[in-house]
Amino acid sequence: MRKSVTMFAVSMLGVGLVGMNVVRAAGPETVFKPATLSATQGFKTIAVGDTKFFVAPDPIFAGSNVQAASATGGAMELTVGADISGRVSAAMKKTERLAIFVGGTFVNAPIVRSAADGKIVLAGLSSFNSDHLINVLGNTGAGAGAATMSVVTNQTTVNPGETVTVDLYLSGAADMKAYQARVNATGAQTGKIAVSSMVIDKQRSNYVFGTANVIDAVDNTGNRLGAVIFDGSVNVNNPLYLGSFTFQTPADVHETYVVNVEVGEESFLRDSAAEPIEFRVGAPIVVTVGAPARLGQPERTGK
Repeated sequence: MRKSVTMFAVSMLGVGLVGMNVVRAAGPETVFKPATLSATQGFKTIAVGDTKFFVAPDPIFAGSNVQAASATGGAMELTVGADISGRVSAAMKKTERLAIFVGGTFVNAPIVRSAADGKIVLAGLSSFNSDHLINVLGNTGAGAGAATMSVVTNQTTVNPGETVTVDLYLSGAADMKAYQARVNATGAQTGKIAVSSMVIDKQRSNYVFGTANVIDAVDNTGNRLGAVIFDGSVNVNNPLYLGSFTFQTPADVHETYVVNVEVGEESFLRDSAAEPIEFRVGAPIVVTVGAPARLGQPERTGK
């Protein structure tokens, strides 16, 4: 099987895909803003299908303020310190939700169940979105000069049942010899949508390893792809292509999906000495299936 052959070959080159010490990616900037379902003076309107959220213009706290995050029993708990939970509690006297933005993109606006004693409990997030946020919030340490792995697509609105293809790019990496990435698409109601195909198109003029001799792999059971160059390494300055993921949308669902590189051990970079390369994940893509949504393009209401 292609996956197994590639794993053995990569391991022999000292860049094994299994059981290695990796540098976990830094998630994109995450901020939390007070939000409500009622039109509010000075708040911005974000429409998701038939639902309109009204969101305060300024964040009340950021992902960097979150000391720990966990999900249980359909709720997500954030440990933030007493000053932050007190600030949220005061804001919730006028609003009942916190709008979450990841990399400048609106993800969801769950209800604040409680905010006290350094804890904030959120309700209304799917388990998939909770897992994604916990992953992002737990990985904020990459330095300013870190490389960036990001997704790009021109299919931001599709009909139910159609596919969505995203390309994966890398920039700012020096002495890069190997990479691996998993990309997920998650919806608030339907969870993850399936990856129908993955490909590393080495014929592209902007492929990260050019025409060099490489071993590449797509893992259809793990939704990940990767490659390692035989000789030498590359310096990646401007964004270069790593691979493509195609997702199959449900035929009978109108949903908004957030697509991004998974933050965790399934996504990594390695240098010529088989050492981890520090990197961060870029902003997510928002894809609307069915009725269009104005995510990431808020409008100011006059009410």
